[in-house]
Parts: sequence; C-alpha cells; structure tokens
Amino acid sequence: MKLSPYTVVMALTLLAHTTFAQIKNSKLATVDINGNCGMCKSNIEKAGNKDNEATVVWNSKTGQASITYDATKTDEDAILKRIALSGYDNERYLAPDEAYSALHSCCQYERTQKSDDTAVAPAEHVHGASNTAAKPTDAEPAQVSAATALDKLMLPYVKLKNALVDANTQQAALAAKELDDNLRVFDSQALPAEQLTVWTKEGKNLTQAVATLRAAQSIDLQRQQFSKLSHVLYKFVKAGKKSGTIYYQFCPMYNDGKGAHWLSEKSAVENPYYGSEMLSCGKTVETL
Repeated sequence: MKLSPYTVVMALTLLAHTTFAQIKNSKLATVDINGNCGMCKSNIEKAGNKDNEATVVWNSKTGQASITYDATKTDEDAILKRIALSGYDNERYLAPDEAYSALHSCCQYERTQKSDDTAVAPAEHVHGASNTAAKPTDAEPAQVSAATALDKLMLPYVKLKNALVDANTQQAALAAKELDDNLRVFDSQALPAEQLTVWTKEGKNLTQAVATLRAAQSIDLQRQQFSKLSHVLYKFVKAGKKSGTIYYQFCPMYNDGKGAHWLSEKSAVENPYYGSEMLSCGKTVETL
C-alpha cells in the first residue's frame, strides 16, 4: 500500500510532537534534506539531534525532515548547518565537498549544486533569502563572537599550562575544571565555517581529553593528558579567529624522545612537561 504525501507528513509531525515533553519552547519545521537510505537517516538525525535542544526525524522516501527545536537555544539555520557539515545538502546549506566525499558510497546522493572543499555554503534556492554578498559590517559581529568563544577555551588552557610549568597539581586541576565547565556551555554556532568544521570533527575528542585530564591525580598524568589536549586544541585554534598571537611550541625530549607540543600566549619557552627541570627546553615551531 502506498502512502500519500499528506499521510507521510502527518506521520512525521505526530512523531516529532512526541519530543515536545523533552524540548521546551518548541517550534516545529519541515525541511528538505538530500539523502538515500537508512544509513543516511541515521547520519542526518545524529548530526541534527542535540539533547534538550533539537530533534530531527528524516524520511528517506520523501527526503523531508521534521525538526523540533527549543527556539531559545537554537534555530533552523544552526541545525541545518550541522547536517550540512556531516555531508548532507539541504534547502539552506550545501555540504563541504570533503564531507560529501567521506559518506559511504550508498549514501552519496546525486548533487545538483556543490560547495567549496572546506566550508558550508548557502544553497542557491533558499526560500525568502537573498544570494547577494554580505556587507563587511555583517561579518564583524560573527568574527568578534568567534574570538570570544575561542578565548573561553584558551584562557583556562593557558592557566593549565602555567600550572604545569609550576608543577602545581592543584592549580592544574582547577584550570582543567574551568576549561571543562566552559566546554559544557560552549556555543559552537558562533564559530566561522572552517572552525566549525574542525569542531564537528574534533569537539568530542577535545571534551574527552579535558575530562580525562580533570580526573588525573598526579602531575605526570596531567602532563600526559595535556599533550593530547594540546594536539586537538591546536587544530581548532589554527582554523579560526583569535584575539591575539598564539605560539605553537615543541619539546623534543618528552615522551621518551617522541616529543610533545603545546600552545602558549608568549614567545619565550616555558616547558609545561618538565617545569623547572628543563624550563627552556623547546622551541616555537609556528606562530598562529
């Protein structure tokens, strides 16, 4: 038995309404999202869903998704941008070519438009939207917001780095807690496209590294986790707007001669892996 389009839309709407109890100030939208199969459904919904904020239910037969979201926390643009970053073109945003190419072969739907390799691009046919280029003043608030968002990560990170230089386990734990707390309320939607792409790929790894570091009970364990944290945070910092110069530095001695990097707010080397034992061991390998 074939279902009419009206029946399918009604079913999606009823299913979406079951999320209202979990999502406050809920609004409902129906949007078109490209895709092919059950795996696409899983990918799209995983990218769009966010606890207590947004729920996406996508239908592979109609290509339509029912989105329920808390209007005080997010909007359709933010949800559809996340979905585009996972590889799926939709009525507002085109997926980066890199994200589309990473999809399983069965999920690679036929594309009618393409974006560039790294950024989410606005779709050409967006209802009620203009395709004219944004004025320079339009971009300025987003850039300031992005720098502020990055500062919320870098400021406690620098405190953590300095605590490790001083071999102060207690202060390192406090800085890790501050960083962890900031990550919990971090607004990734304030980020520019390239940084948001990195956040989508690395945000989970960053959160996990901070949580593990926070749980570390010794200076040695804190330094080990700091190395992993620095590796992930570097990718994020490099991709986006910064409010000041950041130095990417390297110690060749740490980790049995394998070496380790860290980020610093100053050019002078103060080694967080050895502290006073080898304070000046290392060098700046990149200025961000």
